Formats: sequence, structure tokens, C-alpha cells
Amino acid sequence: MLGLIQVARKLQSVTIEPLIARMRRNLPINQDFDFPASLLLQILLVILFILAGFLAIFLSVDDTYMAASTKSIFGPFIVVLICIFGYTLYSLVQGNYRRARLITAWTVAFGCLFPAPVTGGFPNSEAAPILIVLPAIFFCLYGGRAGALAVGLVVVSCLLQLFVSHGLGIPLPDYSSKSSTTLNHAMTLTTAFSIVVLAFTVYSRANVRLRVQRDAERAHLAALANEDPLTGLSNARYLHQRLDQACARVDRHGGQLAMLYLDFNGFKKINDDFGHQIGDKVLCKIGSRLRHAIRREDIVARIGGDEFAILVEFIKDEHEIAQLVERVHHLISMPVETEDSEHTITASVGRVIYPGEVAQKHLIIEYADRAMYRAKRLVRTQATLALDT
Repeated sequence: MLGLIQVARKLQSVTIEPLIARMRRNLPINQDFDFPASLLLQILLVILFILAGFLAIFLSVDDTYMAASTKSIFGPFIVVLICIFGYTLYSLVQGNYRRARLITAWTVAFGCLFPAPVTGGFPNSEAAPILIVLPAIFFCLYGGRAGALAVGLVVVSCLLQLFVSHGLGIPLPDYSSKSSTTLNHAMTLTTAFSIVVLAFTVYSRANVRLRVQRDAERAHLAALANEDPLTGLSNARYLHQRLDQACARVDRHGGQLAMLYLDFNGFKKINDDFGHQIGDKVLCKIGSRLRHAIRREDIVARIGGDEFAILVEFIKDEHEIAQLVERVHHLISMPVETEDSEHTITASVGRVIYPGEVAQKHLIIEYADRAMYRAKRLVRTQATLALDT
């Protein structure tokens, strides 16, 4: 069993995956055809594979099992279907999805509705099981409404056959083989069952892959919306979301949170002397340091330029925040190596505690920003005093 699975996967990698890759290159980039086109391609391969097996049976059995009249009618019929589906597959691989889907749908309709009226008519026809293929394929290609429409088409076809044969008394032609009715039943039942089961298997697997792909895309888009593209840290938008959630927890369960607002001193000189590319590398390395300096439940965000913010939840006292501020100062003041140069900057850090130092949630970041500017002015004042002395 494992050997068969491995062979099937090998065949898929050799045949199906290259066809899907080529088809995707040819599909219009402004149309969302990737999922339905991949589904249609696999359904076409399933139908072609089964029809090829059907044709092999027709060619291999002799008149003992199948009458010559049956072969003369259904042999060319299957060859025509194989040619049409082959052309449809070629059109799909070339990127003509709408054409391929339309040809597939109506060729399946013709292929399912044609055999019953020429083999005695419904319900006596041994080809009647093929009728279930039509709504199954329409459902996979177009959805539930198309599947219901196909069911209606099948019902109308059967009623017409009953009306002609019983109501008008006109006997329908019967080209079915009388040599072996068991073989006829086996072939039609196997064909119908195989196409329906494989089509729905492909459909369900494709849907699972589509859901996984869409979930991954949504997660990626959500990450992009909440992430600073340069440093990979959280952005201002996500900081505000987390701050609202943290304030709600504090209001509900008590406790305190702190907001640290950082602005780098001397960073402009790095940009001016070494260029923005080196400045970006410095920001990324310092951002990485800050990320590793906080707990998992806290976040560090880049507000813009060289301004950062750190949201700290569940703090015990001001001493804990003072230690964090000291650690932040130490990490930022450590030299940053970029290529052949080494850079040293400092930071002005403002902090505010909620609800102890600010009562209104929407003022937390503003108060932390003001505290940062007070710290920056203090640094400049101290530097001026040092120069005067």
C-alpha cells in the first residue's frame, strides 16, 4: 500500500505539478483563477484517465463479451470525448480557463446524457448510472446552484425519455451489448462511481489547500499590518491595539502598566555621516536588543524614525520600571558595529504609569512622549552645564 502511495506521489510530481506550474504562468494575473483552474485541471486528468481505461476495455474485448454494433457506436464516441477533453486540457494549460471550463461542462453534459437514450432509455438503460456524473461535475466546477441545475437537466432528460417511450409509444434505440449485461453494468457503475468519487476527492483536497493558503495569506497580511517593515517590530497601529487591551485588563482586574517612550540622541549624525542605509542597520540592531530585553507578554514598537515605545504590563512597583529603563539605556549605549564602522548613541527615555500617573487611557502615549522630551531637555541642560564649567 505504501508503495502504491509513493508511486502515486511520484506520478503527481512528474505529471500534475509541472502542468499546474505551466498553467499558473499562463493564467491572467488580474484574475483569481488559480484555485478553480487547478481543480479543473485535476478533474480533466481524472476523466481522461478513466476514459482511456474505458477505451482500452473496448479495444481488448471480443464479440463474445461486447457486440460489434456497440463497439461501432461507443468506441468512436469515447474517442471523440478523449479528443475534446484533451483539447480542453491543452487550452487550460495555455491559460484559457473560462473556455476550458465551459467546454468541460457541456462535454460532460453531452457525454452523460447521450448514452441512456441510445441504450434503451431510462430506466431500462444500463448507462443510467452515468447520469450522476453530470451534477457532480457541475457542482465542482460552478458550485451548488449549478449542481442543482444539472440535477434538473437530468430529471428533464429522464422524463423526456419516459414520455417518448411510454407516452408516445416510440421505442428508443438500443445499441447496448446483449452479449454480457454483467460487463455493461460493471463498466457503467465503475465509471460513474470512479469519476464522482475522484472528482469530489480532488474538490475536497483542493478546498482544504485553499483554506490553508487563505489562512496563511490572512495571517501574513495581518502581520504586515501590525509590523514595522524595517525592524520587524510592532508598529504604532498594533501598539495602540495592545494598549487598549492592556488598559481594559487593568480596569477589570486591577494592577498597573507602564509606557516607555524612547528617542535616540546622536542618530541624525549617523544618517548624515554614513547614510540612511547604515542608519537603518543601526535601528534594526538596537530594535533587536530591545526585543530581547523585555518579557514575552510585553511589546516594543517602532513609532517612526528613531522613536520607539515599550509597553510593560503587570508591573509591581516603580522600582521594576526603573530597572527596565536602566537596562534600556545600557543596551542602547552599547556600540553598534556595521560593516567597517562602529557607532554609539544614547537615548532619552520617558515613562508613565497607568493609572497612577495618568487617568485617561488615550493620554498615555502623549504623557510618555512629554516625559521623553523632558528627559531630552535635561540631557541638553546637563551637557550645557558641563561645557560652561
